[in-house]
Amino acid sequence: VGHHLLHYPGPHKFSKGTKRRMDREANFFVAIALMPTWLIESKTLIEIIEEYGYPKDLIWIRKEIYEAYKI
Repeated sequence: VGHHLLHYPGPHKFSKGTKRRMDREANFFVAIALMPTWLIESKTLIEIIEEYGYPKDLIWIRKEIYEAYKI
C-alpha cells in the first residue's frame, strides 16, 4: 500500500539507490500507519514489544520518524 500511494502512477526504473529510497519511504509509511504516536510517546521499547508484539525493527523505524518529525 505504501508503494502504491507514494509511487503510483507510472513505471519506475529502479537503480539500487532508487529502490532503497522507495523501500525506506514505504517502511516509514507502514510504521506510521501501524503504530500510533501516543504509543511511542508513552511506552518503552520493551513495553511495546511485550504488550503489543510489534517487531523491534518496526519500533526503531517508528522511533526514528518520531524523533525526526514529531509525528
